[in-house]
Amino acid sequence: MGKQLKPKLLTEEQLRIFVNAALSSQSGIFETRHAQKDHPERQLTQLDVLLGLCRPWVLVGHRFNREHWTHRYKIKTTGTTGKALNLIIAVTKKGKIRVITRHGKT
Repeated sequence: MGKQLKPKLLTEEQLRIFVNAALSSQSGIFETRHAQKDHPERQLTQLDVLLGLCRPWVLVGHRFNREHWTHRYKIKTTGTTGKALNLIIAVTKKGKIRVITRHGKT
C-alpha cells in the first residue's frame, strides 16, 4: 500500500469558506460524541457552537491528527452568553465541519 499524502493545511480564509458553506447546509456541521456528551460541566450547547461559528472568530492554532489523518483547527469565538468559546474543528473529506471539542477556557 502506498504512502498516503497528508491533506493540505488550510489558511484561515480557506477554513472560513468551509465553515460558511457548512453553516448554509442543513447537515454541514456535526459534533463528535466527545463534544456533545463528555463534558456536561462545561455547560456548552450546540447552540453555543453554531452561534460561535456564525460570529467573528479567529484561528489560533492547528495540529495534524495522524489517527484520523486530518488537520484540527483551534478557533476562538464567543458563545450564547458572549463569553469566550474555543472550538477544535476539522474539515471532513466531504467538506463538512466536524466539531471535536468545545470549551470556555482561554
